[in-house]
Amino acid sequence: LEVVETHLLTPSMRRIRFGSPDLAGFTHAPGQDLMFSVPADGGRTFRRRYTIRRSDPAALRLDVDVVLHGDGPGATWAAGVRPRDRVEAIGPRGKMPVDAGARWHLFTAEESALPATFAMVEALGAGTTAIALVEVDGPDDEQPVRAQPGCDLHLSWLYRAGDDPGRSGVLVDAVDALELPAGPG
Repeated sequence: LEVVETHLLTPSMRRIRFGSPDLAGFTHAPGQDLMFSVPADGGRTFRRRYTIRRSDPAALRLDVDVVLHGDGPGATWAAGVRPRDRVEAIGPRGKMPVDAGARWHLFTAEESALPATFAMVEALGAGTTAIALVEVDGPDDEQPVRAQPGCDLHLSWLYRAGDDPGRSGVLVDAVDALELPAGPG
């Protein structure tokens, strides 16, 4: 894949748009990912998986959103990648399909799961309910999501205010306080 463009979605999330003739006829299920061979110092490569946020096979484009955290190979690559850079990708991979028979869906996430969560929420059709509890550092890390017409989306942004992801307890507390809808979910 070749990087076509990049931009910051939030202070901690960067969208990388790829293009390639190999994307002709490309299909994937919401929530699936690609495994990238990410270049690192010393000519080494590391494999990192990133969820496909959106694809447009007609335009031969594909978007991946990457959390910019830490200084590991994936975060370093994502922070520095530029248009015309190339990267090898394998996939799509992953088997977390959205259950078409469920009336409601519960998503719990922090930033690293946000691309998969939003890809699956946006795939839900009319007559379904999506409950998404999303932990982020603060309001600057919120992103828009476009639910399909007729999908009842309940999105709660939970702020950890400087704590490390998963350490603040705000996500666990929100799940504990949640009253789930009736019916299959």
